[in-house]
Amino acid sequence: MSESWESLYIDRAELEELLNFDLLSTWALDISRVVFLCQKRYRKSLLFTEGCSLFLVFLLLFPINLILFRKLDWLSNNTNGLILVLASTAFLSIFMVLILNYYLWFKAKQVKIFAVILEKVKQYNDLIEHLKLVAELDSLASQDKNSTIDNNNSQSAIELKTALALTKNSLIKSIELEKIINRDRNLANNRYQLLAKLETNLVNLVSFSETDSNNYQQLLSEAIEIGLSVHQEIRKTKTLQQ
Repeated sequence: MSESWESLYIDRAELEELLNFDLLSTWALDISRVVFLCQKRYRKSLLFTEGCSLFLVFLLLFPINLILFRKLDWLSNNTNGLILVLASTAFLSIFMVLILNYYLWFKAKQVKIFAVILEKVKQYNDLIEHLKLVAELDSLASQDKNSTIDNNNSQSAIELKTALALTKNSLIKSIELEKIINRDRNLANNRYQLLAKLETNLVNLVSFSETDSNNYQQLLSEAIEIGLSVHQEIRKTKTLQQ
């Protein structure tokens, strides 16, 4: 049973292949998570990236400054000359990183929707992990249930898997849609084809909301909520782009 739930999981490799982000886009994504979505768990990652970039820029500029100061005969043989080189290099490094962050700030606004969708992917994957546990518990308790209850739970599990498959498809199509929008604003046909698929998934997800799923009702509701929230974010983005 756990293998069937595992097939619905969206793993890191699949996400990386879908996003195909470069280094700056990944950096901007962290900025968007911390600044716009206030996700504290990404602060350490962002601070580490900022610190590493500042250190690398400093290492790159220091020998250049040292050579320049010697050619201009600004470098004396005492400690003050070395302090001057270090201070000027530190100032230039901070200035360059600030300029880079100014660029990344605008890029972070562009990738904000990706940060929202990735958060929904995390919620979805957490739900799958919960489902695997519930499925294992149900299999252990199945001996104490009569056939009618067991058949009801089996039907509920099938309905839940269908809803989860639709939710997974919505998440993937949402990422593909945003990539199209960011890559080329003129690819309207592909954009609206993907939106049509999202609309279909929405209709199908809503049809599950009135079903009685017994032990799986809460989990089914969470799956539908994730799918609907992704759809709402995409519709919001579409409205702003028009």
